[in-house]
Amino acid sequence: MNLLNHNVKIFDSIYHIQTEYCSRHGDPFIQTQIFSNGSILWHKKHDISSTLKKDEISDISNRSHKMALFFLKKFSPKFPIIQTAISKFQKATTNAIVAMDVFSKEEGIPITGINTNHNACYLFNNLFNELNEEIKNIFNTSLKQINSVLDENNSVIVGKIDDSLYMYGMLVDISKTTTGFLLNIAIPNFVEDVYSKIF
Repeated sequence: MNLLNHNVKIFDSIYHIQTEYCSRHGDPFIQTQIFSNGSILWHKKHDISSTLKKDEISDISNRSHKMALFFLKKFSPKFPIIQTAISKFQKATTNAIVAMDVFSKEEGIPITGINTNHNACYLFNNLFNELNEEIKNIFNTSLKQINSVLDENNSVIVGKIDDSLYMYGMLVDISKTTTGFLLNIAIPNFVEDVYSKIF
């Protein structure tokens, strides 16, 4: 059951915000999604009680819809800049990037990327923030980047885009590049590219 539908035009792009109530296959929930060119750009799910009244469901859906609109207004002017930087980064790494997300540091909300995955953004954000707190408590310094080797060919790298509102997370096929090139040249260039153009 669709509750709210809303088209938003920002520059030359049209974004569609859809909020719906879902009760199939288990407990009910309200989800809000932002679509761009047929792809899901942003997704938020709210689990709710089956005993909620219609006006309570409507209130939750309105708040979720407004959150999506706020996200668009806050981050969408940066989309083209970040997408261009990601394309350059992908070429520089000879297509070694299997998947990549640039996401908001505070909420872990995906902004744009390659084969984007909002669950990965949430995981990356929580992992980085929790580890960063421990690093600060023990060593009195802040974490800049995490590099985790999954197997002989794949690594996950998560880091901050300097002191901006953004972070990045990526799955890398190391057989197509080298860790040294990624960590010392490609990623710093990508971070500088994004940061210098946004700020």
